[in-house]
Amino acid sequence: RPRWRRRYVVVAAAALGAALILYLGAYVIAGRDLASGATVLGVEVGDLSTAEAEAVLAAELPALVDVPILLHPPEDGNAFSIVPSESGLSIDIAATVDDVPGASADPISVFRALFGAGPVDPVPVVDREALEAAVAVIAEQTDTDPVNGSVGFEDGEVVTSPAVPGRSVDVSTTADAVAAVPKFQAVVEVNPA
Repeated sequence: RPRWRRRYVVVAAAALGAALILYLGAYVIAGRDLASGATVLGVEVGDLSTAEAEAVLAAELPALVDVPILLHPPEDGNAFSIVPSESGLSIDIAATVDDVPGASADPISVFRALFGAGPVDPVPVVDREALEAAVAVIAEQTDTDPVNGSVGFEDGEVVTSPAVPGRSVDVSTTADAVAAVPKFQAVVEVNPA
């Protein structure tokens, strides 16, 4: 019996050693740089070090993701916009670079880096309080109180005025919709509560 157990230990140790050698080989081949062909919103970060990629993204991403997000209240010809950087929306550059294959010694990242990479989505950061404050400013401009219909007499004639429904923007739901916009670049339909 001891011999039998010893074989399993040797087989397990050999398998673990082979896996370690395979990982180390992949790490050496992939290098310490990010995977070739990796981009974030079209910004090339492949074959850069983590620090270089963070510097490139810090310089180029703000202009790409700071495009105003348009908010359209239904049945209203007006459109309102919020600028992401002024509304609590930003990109976590370090976390974005960490998502690029080859950014870490994690075995999955290393093996993904061997085969190159393509587009990587930026990691958003949402300051909920600032976003709701920006949406509340728009709500103040679009909210209307309901008006009751009326019937009256003027110079012996019946005069009517139609009822007008009120409208109010649900700030929390609209903030959820804006925060869910991929890469902060879209048009959001604002639904009244």
